[in-house]
Amino acid sequence: MKTIDRIFFELLNKLRKYPQFDHKSFYLASGGIYDSKAPQSPSDVDVVYLVKDYTALEFLIKDGFEAKHQPEKHRCFYTKVIHGREVNILATDDKAALRSVGHRNTEIMLNKKFPTIAIAAITNKLNGDKTEPAYARALGAQIDPSKPDFRDPYELLLDQDECKKLATQRAKKIMKVMQASS
Repeated sequence: MKTIDRIFFELLNKLRKYPQFDHKSFYLASGGIYDSKAPQSPSDVDVVYLVKDYTALEFLIKDGFEAKHQPEKHRCFYTKVIHGREVNILATDDKAALRSVGHRNTEIMLNKKFPTIAIAAITNKLNGDKTEPAYARALGAQIDPSKPDFRDPYELLLDQDECKKLATQRAKKIMKVMQASS
């Protein structure tokens, strides 16, 4: 099965041949943990296309994409299975849709710089958390909204500096536990 990144870049290259397509506004938004439940449930490819006219990708219907228009929200989801993965393109003029891209960037940074956090996040996801809460829990953040020290995981993952700080603190705690047990 092709990776999420490969499918994204193949799709991007295919869309570049259409003159109305603006590749600079096309963002991969799939989370930093994927295929944790594969092969039974491979992760989907989530893409944000920031564009004034949310119907700008209507030409994709000819290529087998299904369009789910939400005119009241000025957006459309274009969906198709490609190489065994569901591809979801959100076309919208709402810049808030880019939050998922910010989450992805933070998750990828944590995966690269803090492998123990990545392993904990994967474990949390396998135990039922969605991606953002899985990372927040791995960072030691309180994600139970009924607790006084609650941290919204979706807001937290938009702050890379705070995530780095929490990951560094968490890594130090893990090292102390490991040294104490050896």
